[in-house]
Amino acid sequence: MMTSFCVNLCLYSQSPAIGYTLILQKKPIMIHGTSTLSLLGIFPKWIVCYDLRTNEKGVTSCTIAHEVDFIFLKNTVQTYVFNKLQLGSAQKMNPFYDTI
Repeated sequence: MMTSFCVNLCLYSQSPAIGYTLILQKKPIMIHGTSTLSLLGIFPKWIVCYDLRTNEKGVTSCTIAHEVDFIFLKNTVQTYVFNKLQLGSAQKMNPFYDTI
């Protein structure tokens, strides 16, 4: 299942102002204010997001986001995909900040 949704896998930047990094595209993603995670004020390290929208200012956000546990990712994502997306390295330190 996670292999299908890896295209929407995001890593938290540790800053609500920056939001998340869409791993596959190395693109910043915000969680829309109407999303359950946003309404609850929860910022998990890893999420899978859906329903991506880009506003007139070029900011991309998702309206649906679900927390994903890293151990679950490690156990369910194919090894090739896990390595190609640098998920092990990203768990330790987000390598995508330089591209944002």
